[in-house]
Amino acid sequence: MDRQIQTDDRAPSCYLWSAKRQYRRVILDVPLIVKWDGTLILARSLDLSEGGLGAKVRDRCPEGQTVELQFALDDGGTPMHLRAVCKYGSDTRRGFQFLDINPEQRETIAQLVKANQKKTATLR
Repeated sequence: MDRQIQTDDRAPSCYLWSAKRQYRRVILDVPLIVKWDGTLILARSLDLSEGGLGAKVRDRCPEGQTVELQFALDDGGTPMHLRAVCKYGSDTRRGFQFLDINPEQRETIAQLVKANQKKTATLR
């Protein structure tokens, strides 16, 4: 499985969003499972921060819906299971804000973001 990580400074419009964001994001393309109310959706992450993630989701996840997200940060890694709320959505993209993230999970994500702030890396 290939995974793409890069910082989120891709276009001038991103600078405006970056100024508003509480956490720095990196692009992260990994498989993602989104669960709510008996619904299970296979999706792909788009970007990740300590506060949440963006994902490419085909099915509609209602804004305000609490979900469980499951994803691994590396090949063969232990999947993270995080509760989140769907904060916004478009036709195919959803933004999720983490709820109840524990310190170990937050630190793992923070280390990934910090390690990839200034570079783009393809991991296999």
